[in-house]
Amino acid sequence: MFGSTLYVIQTLLGDAMVLYRCYLVWERNMVVIAIPCALLLGSTATGIGILYSFDKVVPQASIFVVQLNHWITAFFSMTFVTNVICTGAFYSATLLALLILYNVNSWFQYVVLDAVSAIVGIVFSLIMHRIATGISSVEGETALVEPSGLASSIQLSRTSFRGNAKGDVRNDAEV
Repeated sequence: MFGSTLYVIQTLLGDAMVLYRCYLVWERNMVVIAIPCALLLGSTATGIGILYSFDKVVPQASIFVVQLNHWITAFFSMTFVTNVICTGAFYSATLLALLILYNVNSWFQYVVLDAVSAIVGIVFSLIMHRIATGISSVEGETALVEPSGLASSIQLSRTSFRGNAKGDVRNDAEV
């Protein structure tokens, strides 16, 4: 039960972080994140349903029992759709594999489930790395990484910042 609780909390926090990043990338446009917000609320409700159902089933019961099946399927589905809408590939592909494996009653779903924790951390770290290295910014601006390995600015919002050879930064909107 403790591991399941941690998994639900971690997943909800990861989804909230992805949703927040989507909000920033789309210049704080609430319309863009309306559906993912509703899905996050649904994921929260189904996560609570999972934990409640775990408490009610016999401790030796299979994870595939009917009392858990609908909650777990709904939880995996909502977090998958949230991530597809907000981010794309890596984490979403893992959730799809988890959803499929669970619904075909495969024991291998445990292997993928164990990997999800690491993948959430990797995705979160990659987002933070992009912000720290200037590839992305908190404001939602993203830079193109050129073959030289240096980031050059691509204007995705009203303001773009570029550095010169000395490392000085100028605001292109002021030029």
